[in-house]
Amino acid sequence: NSGIVCSTVAARRPGTILMILEPPCGRCHTNVSVLVEPEPLRRYLSGHMLVQDAFPTHTLDEREAIIGHKKGWFLCPTCWTDVFGEDDDD
Repeated sequence: NSGIVCSTVAARRPGTILMILEPPCGRCHTNVSVLVEPEPLRRYLSGHMLVQDAFPTHTLDEREAIIGHKKGWFLCPTCWTDVFGEDDDD
């Protein structure tokens, strides 16, 4: 058991279903929640789309959590900064 949580919820738009991905941080073990639509997630998980193509409106941190869901491990934004430092691209 990887500890990754995935649940399904109804969205505000009638007929729209969203999934909540909650991958745990590999360092602090905090679960990070990301809402995704099932079809883009299926295409990403099957290898038919890159994460940035499947989820173009999600933030970089949200996409990292989606990747973490697929891989079974990731670092939350706080732990990422603690381990690797601030992003120098700004």
